[in-house]
Amino acid sequence: MRAYLYLIVVALVAPDAIADDSSKHRILAKPIERSPPRYPEHELRRNQQGWVVLNYVITDDGRVVEPVIEESSGSPAFERAAMQTVEDWRYEPALLNGEPVQQCKTKVRIAFAIRGSQDKVSRPFYNRYRKMEKTLIEGDIEKASAELESAFRSEGLTLAEMSWLWALSARIAGMQGDTEQQLSALRRATAGSPEWTPEDLRVGLLTTRTALELETGDFSAAMQSYEDLKSIESADTSALDSFIEQISSLVESEDLFFAEARIGGDPNCETCESQWQYRPLRRAIEIADVDGELGNLELRCEWQHFVDQAREGVTWAIPESWGDCSLVVHGETGSTFKLFEIPATT
Repeated sequence: MRAYLYLIVVALVAPDAIADDSSKHRILAKPIERSPPRYPEHELRRNQQGWVVLNYVITDDGRVVEPVIEESSGSPAFERAAMQTVEDWRYEPALLNGEPVQQCKTKVRIAFAIRGSQDKVSRPFYNRYRKMEKTLIEGDIEKASAELESAFRSEGLTLAEMSWLWALSARIAGMQGDTEQQLSALRRATAGSPEWTPEDLRVGLLTTRTALELETGDFSAAMQSYEDLKSIESADTSALDSFIEQISSLVESEDLFFAEARIGGDPNCETCESQWQYRPLRRAIEIADVDGELGNLELRCEWQHFVDQAREGVTWAIPESWGDCSLVVHGETGSTFKLFEIPATT
């Protein structure tokens, strides 16, 4: 069976050309050379498939630097292959008023798949999945968990089958009251292509994910999950609409709010041991109540890459001209802190 790399550009945060309030004309970077990663040999021998979502900076001379893994299917081999490859990619640089500039927030999903099989669910897998579901319905969570672990170790899982298993993992974690594991599994189950899960399953996963993110105070993630859910025509968001409206009103208000942060917070992310990622909802942020050791704070905005020491007692104001931003805080695994979002009038 021949393997190939299936490459999907998920999103560039800005459109192809944008103009800010100063009428500065910006044009996005254009790919010149994006060679596919080499399929890791060990994974290929096992017919194993996987995916990696990366965020990186394109310099003003078209090189890729500072790649960060946002999500992945969990294989360190695929993560390493994806990271090594994007650093060799080349672009025509982004332009501001005709001059080359950095493009600082570029996202791509690289999927490693066997030709034509990535969105398929085999009959043997389907039967096995239904058997695990039946075990859960009967209330034997321990047995279902063991069967799930065994299924994850199976060779030849397609990308769709992996998404189904993460969905079941989220269900088991929810029954066990493990919110952290449940959210991690939900994010894995929904981060892939919509073609990898049936629409009704995806709607249910995104609905649960949004509700849990609201419950745990991760308002930024909840709003993004809600937008993903709203993009599905069959989705009924009525149970969530009022909560999202309240969050939108909070963002526009003069009230402070914060996100609870922990470095290496995702128990399933091999590459996230020394970082925490977040998308600020406001243009000013502060760090407080640090327990542990923090390193650098990165703002990866559409048109600016900013790095500083993450520390208390500092307010980082994000100029509107930088565009949409994501935040990466590095530090010692297990370190915790609060990220306060400061209202514009403060």
